[in-house]
Amino acid sequence: MEGRKVDWYQTVLVDLAGLAARVGKPWRGRIARAVIAAAAEPGYIYARSGGMLSPMRHAGADALAVLAPLLDREQLHDARQAVASQATWGQSANHESAYGTALKALTERHEVLDKATTD
Repeated sequence: MEGRKVDWYQTVLVDLAGLAARVGKPWRGRIARAVIAAAAEPGYIYARSGGMLSPMRHAGADALAVLAPLLDREQLHDARQAVASQATWGQSANHESAYGTALKALTERHEVLDKATTD
């Protein structure tokens, strides 16, 4: 898969995820569902610099990394499934560059939720 130039969705999805911290729970849930759905969509793959070789990124995964600290357990489960659904595309290095930050953020959120349960 070749990267494309940056389109509107690459910035809007991250902006939307950032907005989730400033809205109430019902809207946060809607934002979470939209970002999680975007993370599962292969069409949101891009390269940061058009025309030059750069690691592949995924706009939904970028947004998911921003949103991860706000996810509840159910949303976290859905987010992990969305990322897992994309594990089959491209080379593993491409998947890591596109989803690595989101995977790390989701793992950290899982650890925080587990710690809160045991405390």
